Amino acid sequence: MIKILNYEEISKEEIFSRVSEKINVESVVSEIIEKVKNEGDKALFEYSLKFDKANLKSLLVSKEEFDEAFTLVDEKFIQILKSAAENIKLFHQKQVRSGFEIKKGRRRYNW
Repeated sequence: MIKILNYEEISKEEIFSRVSEKINVESVVSEIIEKVKNEGDKALFEYSLKFDKANLKSLLVSKEEFDEAFTLVDEKFIQILKSAAENIKLFHQKQVRSGFEIKKGRRRYNW
């Protein structure tokens, strides 16, 4: 349960003193990434069992599983995800370069 603090009844010092200790997970994550690089799907199956308690036979999601998952999710949430995906797509389309220009002395080279 998260304790709700009333900003007017507590000092800033007390709020900031509640910062939890940072845990360095970099070495653990690096180890996982390295194992997946070296062992591929075998490592993914092991980690699925270890972290998710899922004993998978395949990493592929069938059309039937995908369709079933859609029926379990609220339609409003699906629309939010579609909207977010469209926003991300539009944002990154603006980042695509259409060419560049090199200025050298008084000459300009366009590509």
